[in-house]
Amino acid sequence: MPGRDRRMVQTDTPRLAGWLGVIVAGLGAIVAGAWLVGAERLTRLLPGLASMKFNTAVAFVTAGLALFVSRRKPSGLMLRMRDGLATAVLLLATVSLLEDAAGFRSGLDELVVADPASATAPGRMSAGTALCFVLSGVGLLALRRGRGLGKVALAELFGMSVGVLSLSVLMAYLYDVEDLYAVDLFSSIAIHTAALFALLSVGILLASPHHSFVRLVTGETPAVSFGKRILLAVVLVPIVVGYLVHEASDSGIIPLGFSVALIVTLTIVTLTLVVYAVAARMDRLEIERQEARALADRMAEAMAQARRMELVARFAGGLAHDFNNILSVIIGQGQLALLDLEEGHEARSAVEEVERAGLRAQELTRQLLLMSRREISPNKVLDLRALVEELAVVLRPLLGETIELHVHVASDLGHVRGSRVNMERVLTNLAVNARDAMPSGGRLEIELKNARVDARPSERHVGLEPGDFVVITVSDSGTGMDAATRDRVFEPFFSTKAPGQGTGLGLSTVHSIVQQAGGYLSVDSELGRGTRFEIFLPCIRAPADVEQTAGVHGLDVQLFGRGETVLVVEDEADVRRMACAVLRRYGYRPIEAEDPLEALELLATRDEVDLVLSDVVMPKMSGPEFAEKARAVRAGLVVLFMSGYDASGEAAARLRSDDVLLNKPLDTVRLLREVQAALA
Repeated sequence: MPGRDRRMVQTDTPRLAGWLGVIVAGLGAIVAGAWLVGAERLTRLLPGLASMKFNTAVAFVTAGLALFVSRRKPSGLMLRMRDGLATAVLLLATVSLLEDAAGFRSGLDELVVADPASATAPGRMSAGTALCFVLSGVGLLALRRGRGLGKVALAELFGMSVGVLSLSVLMAYLYDVEDLYAVDLFSSIAIHTAALFALLSVGILLASPHHSFVRLVTGETPAVSFGKRILLAVVLVPIVVGYLVHEASDSGIIPLGFSVALIVTLTIVTLTLVVYAVAARMDRLEIERQEARALADRMAEAMAQARRMELVARFAGGLAHDFNNILSVIIGQGQLALLDLEEGHEARSAVEEVERAGLRAQELTRQLLLMSRREISPNKVLDLRALVEELAVVLRPLLGETIELHVHVASDLGHVRGSRVNMERVLTNLAVNARDAMPSGGRLEIELKNARVDARPSERHVGLEPGDFVVITVSDSGTGMDAATRDRVFEPFFSTKAPGQGTGLGLSTVHSIVQQAGGYLSVDSELGRGTRFEIFLPCIRAPADVEQTAGVHGLDVQLFGRGETVLVVEDEADVRRMACAVLRRYGYRPIEAEDPLEALELLATRDEVDLVLSDVVMPKMSGPEFAEKARAVRAGLVVLFMSGYDASGEAAARLRSDDVLLNKPLDTVRLLREVQAALA
């Protein structure tokens, strides 16, 4: 039961206790009235049974009113009234007990009405009745007290005691009333007296402010739920079995002695079956609990792994940003140097090697940015069928002759949104890892299919949200991985390859690309049984802008400018000087500004600026914010942006849809083409 519903039940139980008090007081008043008008049948219900005495009826009226007052949390006058009524019940019962124990008569028993039918102690309630009233009175007074024995509330303790005594009397009436009279404590307790005590007992339990009994009755935890089932069986089975066997014994069907053995046997068998059923159910629940805990542990580990990767990703993103600025200078200056070196110059091969090394380092920084989910990569709707079929042509010679490549694509394969370059990188990285895991050859399978994930994914796909997906499965027959390696396979810089044979960024890059595309990646591998990667990408059924698979078209354009003035806004001096050198080398007139504020001053004083090349992330002001202010100063001003950092950050997010963004390290050819296109 939800907490709110349980609180509502606990709020309503005192009200129910109050109505039970009304019933007890009302029935007591009826019996008291019967004594006053001489309606003897109402005092004993059935001829030959004990009667409810007048003072007993008055005590029930008093106790019922006290319980009724407790229906809400009493205070002030109502609290004193409840305690006064409970004290009156306690005093009346105590006097009766003292009379019975000491053998004297106080005159209270027949103060209002006479009881000529009683041979001894006319009008006096029995000792058992008086004891129940003493317990009830103390229980009513204890409603305002704290807890008593251990964690048991005093009111509940005395209320349960009254319930046990009244139930004993009712059971005795059910089986053989004459045996009841043989017990001094219970002699002369009327059947309706026992019934009213049972109601009074339940009322006191419901009125208890600690709700211990209420929680046991209304709770929905597995322990409470099964406890209620056992309790029901424990109460009903002995009553029903005992009554049936008692009737059979009275009818002569079975001997009296055997009836006791039969009662015990049937009770044991029935309760054993109940306990077995409950134990089986609790065992199933325990298994489910353990599975839920294991799932929670796996999710916690996944979250911890995600946090670790996020920390490394932040570090990698910052590192890549700094490297990109350095590489922009190395690659750019190297390309400028090559323009001044003729073919065959002794220094040309060395400069070309520097350029190649810079381009290799550029690829590493791109992987770092992808791993940190900070590379700017446009997402479009992809036709994975065409992409994989074209990529397979490239992969076959890459894998070598000893590895068989098999590609399976569903005929109705859906589309996904992402970057074609990134998807090619994902499949290439997975294929290369599979090749390295099969040094003696083997089989590599790439399968693409549609899949629907329901609300309860399998254990291998913890955290996968329900929905429609395109699933890319890459499996190999290689050496596989042990559990320790499998748990760390997506960690950046983690590699099992020999030094110099891997960067440790391949699979972490794959993981980041898949997450960036809103997908899910899982791995299943065992030593000696190969490895299986599954990539779940959200499926798009009705693509509107499927990226074409044609390669990049080279454009034969004139890269030289015609003396246009370009304002370069960049806080990194080396990058700024390199960009200006490239522009100057190709016929442009660059002007430098180390921050946006200086650039705004130049725009306000110099009219010849034709174009602005600005960094995105700078101190004092971001690139997009600077562009807005610059366009306010110079309407229609064209601004190109460059960045080697966070494409998903707040600054880059403010770029307009038609803004051109150049990635660092700056590519000289693309820079010149974009500048020329913007000035056209």
